[in-house]
Amino acid sequence: TQCYVLRYNTGSQIGKSSNAQLEYEAMALQRVGESGVCPRFITLLTEPVPLLVMEYLPGEPLNYRNPEHITAAAHTLAKLHQIGLEPGDTFIRRVPCIDDVREAQSWLAPYFSCERAPAPLRRRLKEILQSATLSAEYDAALFPPTAHLAHTDVQAHNFIVHESEESGANATILSCRLVDWERPLRD
Repeated sequence: TQCYVLRYNTGSQIGKSSNAQLEYEAMALQRVGESGVCPRFITLLTEPVPLLVMEYLPGEPLNYRNPEHITAAAHTLAKLHQIGLEPGDTFIRRVPCIDDVREAQSWLAPYFSCERAPAPLRRRLKEILQSATLSAEYDAALFPPTAHLAHTDVQAHNFIVHESEESGANATILSCRLVDWERPLRD
């Protein structure tokens, strides 16, 4: 029996409509899926509702306390970052430092508007963000041009680790793949 994952989108971290968001994720899976670092793309359905169909991956989340899991995750990331982008790839370009500061500003905005947050702490955080904003433009120039796709949400539950026995031998193989390709960026 073949198992699949159906992904239905209700929002977007990159400001796209539901259909466009799923198309973006599908593009990422198609680009890197055959490398073994993520689920294989199966198809993109539009009717009756938009659904992304991808390979089901058996396994468990990454266990940070397990050195074998950490090694497998490191190999997965190394493999991902060896996959070059094609000239026609239309992935969103991440601007180092500048985008990080913008993201921090959006995360902190609710805190800054909260009346219960201590005023001295709000002021200090605003000063830190202002300083980071000033240095971000200078520091961004230190990074080389982008040539690879970055996952951008590398945390334990976005890795699927699976142990399987090698055929004909009594050895186990540990596979590790990344899921949740909602916001891959050129990095």
